[in-house]
Amino acid sequence: MNSKSLSIWRRIGVLILGFLLVLLQSVFNASFGFFSSVPFNRWGAIILGIVLSAVIIFVVYKIYQKASDHSLEWLDGKNAARLLLFLGAILIMTQLGTMLMERIYQTDTTANDQLLLDILTNLDVPGKISYVLSTVIFAPVIEEFFFRGIMGDVVFKGLNEWLVILLSSLFFSVMHLSNNPISFIIYAGMGAILHLAYNRRHNVMDSIWVHLLNNAIAVIGQFIMLYN
Repeated sequence: MNSKSLSIWRRIGVLILGFLLVLLQSVFNASFGFFSSVPFNRWGAIILGIVLSAVIIFVVYKIYQKASDHSLEWLDGKNAARLLLFLGAILIMTQLGTMLMERIYQTDTTANDQLLLDILTNLDVPGKISYVLSTVIFAPVIEEFFFRGIMGDVVFKGLNEWLVILLSSLFFSVMHLSNNPISFIIYAGMGAILHLAYNRRHNVMDSIWVHLLNNAIAVIGQFIMLYN
């Protein structure tokens, strides 16, 4: 099924299904605090979370594979070096946005980051392992297949490239909690940079790696805050 043959209603259906899958993954992430407070096998919960996340990844991948004109390409050294520029742009943009947010709103943490930090604080060891797997691996893979791959190559196929970047970035920001306009712009800007990383070769693997590394750096920072 080529994306060019998709009717407007099928595109809307794909958009809704993708949102539900991303939301489901977010629910898994937010549920770790609950799982760590109930008396059952914590390691069993980790396995269950991995299986459920793998199912979501499989579904979004099959949607992308079936409707997209582009294939996945693994990363080589030359392209890896270029992707570091996109990662650097995200880190600089995030830092500048955080400084501005602290100056105007007297807070240096977005609502989304604060929620994740609160969840992490209350987790035991199995819960922390689940949190890292979900935040650093599963969430970036699922979100990139949806927000960049499916939105760019399926839902908004045929629109002006910059309009696609704008729309997908706004949707990306909406899915992350924002407690003020600056935090909303931070996530939208992050989405735009990730889409530019994707657009360079129309390869979801590129934006996945940038997203994964950004989240890994954020999680390392959260653990430093937690144990300092």
